[in-house]
Amino acid sequence: MSEAVDYNQLLKELTDKVNLLQFEITTIEAPVASLQKKADDKVKEVKSIQEQEEALRIEVEKQFDEFRLAQRAIHAEKHKIEQEIYSHKSAAIKQRNALAKLEQEKLRLIELVAAQSKLDDLHKRLEEMVQGAFFWDKARDYQKQDILYMLGAYDQGLTGVLNALDMSLGKTAESACFDEIVQEVFFKKHGRLPRVLWLTKKSLVKTTYYEIRRWNPSRRIILFDKNPTPHQREFITELAVANNAMLLVNYDALNSTPALMEVEWDFVYADEVHKLKGGADCNCSPIHSTSSKKCKATGIWQKAAQLIEKLRNRGGFFMPLSGSPIQNRPHEMWSYLHLFDPVRFPSVRRFDSEYCFGYGTVKKVSF
Repeated sequence: MSEAVDYNQLLKELTDKVNLLQFEITTIEAPVASLQKKADDKVKEVKSIQEQEEALRIEVEKQFDEFRLAQRAIHAEKHKIEQEIYSHKSAAIKQRNALAKLEQEKLRLIELVAAQSKLDDLHKRLEEMVQGAFFWDKARDYQKQDILYMLGAYDQGLTGVLNALDMSLGKTAESACFDEIVQEVFFKKHGRLPRVLWLTKKSLVKTTYYEIRRWNPSRRIILFDKNPTPHQREFITELAVANNAMLLVNYDALNSTPALMEVEWDFVYADEVHKLKGGADCNCSPIHSTSSKKCKATGIWQKAAQLIEKLRNRGGFFMPLSGSPIQNRPHEMWSYLHLFDPVRFPSVRRFDSEYCFGYGTVKKVSF
């Protein structure tokens, strides 16, 4: 038979073990509770810190907003002050500019008054000079103004005048009248009579001779007539210079009479100057290079260019005349404009680009 189990003893042992475990649990839970309490305290502390941080953040944002508002107000005030300063400066600059403009206007008026006074004196002196001239009572008002202008240009030291009156308005007459008066002016200035050359086309030599004599009957004129020989042309040239006579020749004489190029002329008149259109093919820019053998300009134009350059360098007076400046193409005008003012019209290429742009182009129009 088996031994009987003592359940009471077992129950007691189990109870003892349970009590022991409960004691151990209580022993373990005591520090956990303390730690939990510390943890809760820390949580409360952290929450308090977070609340303080939030309050500080709100306060900082509030102060920052106030700072930005104050900064904007300062910037606005600064901008306002800068605008006022700029306005005052602008007003001051405008006043200075206005004052400077008034000063310039004053100086300009003074110069104009002085120039007008000088011009009036010049016109008065010139009118007194021409009163006894043969042509003066017969000349028209615009011709008188033109002649006074020519005399004024010569008196001021200019090297020439371009007479471009329309056809039949009296260019030859004006030039003949100017020639008569300027001889006296030249004589008073240099103590001798001027050497005068008049160039024109061949068909107008005799007509020009009679026209000049019509307005200046006392003018001595020598001309090439009836195809003189080279020796005769040279003798006629020397005769004209020696007798203070105007030498009247056609443009071809520049090529056929070397003596013309050797004379130091004081006045050169170039009637029907558009006949010198042969210079439009010149491939030399400066006028002093027109003697180049490679130049495509006509020989007559090159001779005319050399003659007028020499005249200009000596302070002579060049008067081209043309009532029909364009014969075929606009760029042909460069030929004599260059002779008249080589600085303003230096090359035919530049003249074409500046003044003849678009010539010869056909514009298509659709309907």
